Amino acid sequence: MLTKAYGESAMSKARIYEWYKRFQDGRANVEDDERPGRPSTSTTDENVKKVKEMVMNDRRITIREVADDVGISVGSCHEIFSDVLRMKRVAAKFVPKLLNFEQKQRKIEVAQESLNEVKTMQNY
Repeated sequence: MLTKAYGESAMSKARIYEWYKRFQDGRANVEDDERPGRPSTSTTDENVKKVKEMVMNDRRITIREVADDVGISVGSCHEIFSDVLRMKRVAAKFVPKLLNFEQKQRKIEVAQESLNEVKTMQNY
């Protein structure tokens, strides 16, 4: 039934049983548990804030320049851009990967206004 509804993105039966058991044992959310090991020292809130400020001031800045200025590795800087800030490079600029709901709505409104304006113009 789940496969019909969700296709290939449906959770497997084994995974469903695993999560069912976790919730039966008292788990209250689906967030990942903490893993053992050394915590990241590069993707701190302070570094994320610095990276965000730099890219908002200059959208054409390179990852290497940001990494050098902040004092972190290029890989950590790339992780901050892609995973934390959800940004990617488009036409030599860093832009957010996804539009939020309000931005999508505004984009639709502007497009509709443009269409209405074109419809009212006689020589267009």
